[in-house]
Amino acid sequence: TDIQAAIAREQLRALPGFISRRRELALRYSVAFEDLAITLPDFTEEDLAFRYVIQHDKITASSLIPMLERHGISARAPVFQPLHRVMKMDDASMPNTSRTQDKAVSLPLYPALTDGEADQVIAAARAVL
Repeated sequence: TDIQAAIAREQLRALPGFISRRRELALRYSVAFEDLAITLPDFTEEDLAFRYVIQHDKITASSLIPMLERHGISARAPVFQPLHRVMKMDDASMPNTSRTQDKAVSLPLYPALTDGEADQVIAAARAVL
């Protein structure tokens, strides 16, 4: 509709700012977490930081997410459920996907996240990791 097109047009004008803010937050997280024993995303300056996914070899996502929630941080699994599990295939058929699903956690990363909120995410993640 015309109304939807008008909204989309305005959102597209804001897109460069959204992308820039996500990149800024991703870099801020990477610097804050570089000394932790976790796997961090490997972003380049050209990448769109859609999600900020971390992984700890010894802590499962099902343990880490509640720990972060106790600090007021809403972290989630990067995907709801891997396709092979939806199709009832054995995890052995997709070992990397299964391991990632069981270990990976997506931290809050959205353009409206304030610097103060990002600092809270960093403090909480550092406290539990």
